Amino acid sequence: MTPTFALFAFAIVSCLGACAALAWAQREENRRAREEMRSFLEQIDRRDS
Repeated sequence: MTPTFALFAFAIVSCLGACAALAWAQREENRRAREEMRSFLEQIDRRDS
């Protein structure tokens, strides 16, 4: 395996890892936002009841 190929492979793997981490962080943020919205709506329902 040539050093150039190894560097190229490392760059691709690093990019895939970064993309996966970004996607996971976005999913967590969306989940947290949904939980906050649900909590907010429950508070409104309790207040109106």
